[in-house]
Amino acid sequence: MKEWLEKKGIKAKLQILEIFDYLSANRQGTEIKSLGLGPGRPYRVMFAGVLASCHNDFLYQMANAPRSYELIFYGSGFEPDRLHAEVNFKGFVSSDDLIATAEGDFGIVWYGPALEGGKGPLGEYLQYNAPHKMSLYIRCGLPVIIWEKAGLSSFVRDNKIGICISSLEELEDVFTRMTVEEYQEMKRNVKKIDDRLSRGFYTFEAIKRACADLDIFF
Repeated sequence: MKEWLEKKGIKAKLQILEIFDYLSANRQGTEIKSLGLGPGRPYRVMFAGVLASCHNDFLYQMANAPRSYELIFYGSGFEPDRLHAEVNFKGFVSSDDLIATAEGDFGIVWYGPALEGGKGPLGEYLQYNAPHKMSLYIRCGLPVIIWEKAGLSSFVRDNKIGICISSLEELEDVFTRMTVEEYQEMKRNVKKIDDRLSRGFYTFEAIKRACADLDIFF
């Protein structure tokens, strides 16, 4: 994004926030999170947000496609008449409460009308924005699933906190190949980022860099 702005003639000094902090005092629950992965226990994939098909039809395509993983939906606009398979619909839960009660093993950072990433205006927008949803999932203790060309995909790769894919159709293969050890490593990395988000680390670091550029020290 910084390079794009510079090409457009922006001359002001810029700092990269990386990801939005999330200053909720709530902490992850332990009872649901303690469920272990192993034979017979499929991965649980969670989405929190707008569930209306006009906004995120990919959700219903995921739900109706053959899959071994479970889907858990939180939010408003749910359309059960569009489903031909089972999902676990939890209704609307405030984001702060969700941090303490969320169920799942992964959170989906995805938008638009298709399983393939970057489709439609909302899907394309994911290349440029920094969804607050991602910070929420991390505060919930969940590794993320994100489009490989999303603006935050490099953050996910660099910090090893999730899966970057071109299409949600890849999930079956990804989950088949993923070991419990690989998943647990992602969970440990998520915990580190969660701690930073909870205390405003990324905002404070960006402010410090901006002040240094202006020769302001504190």
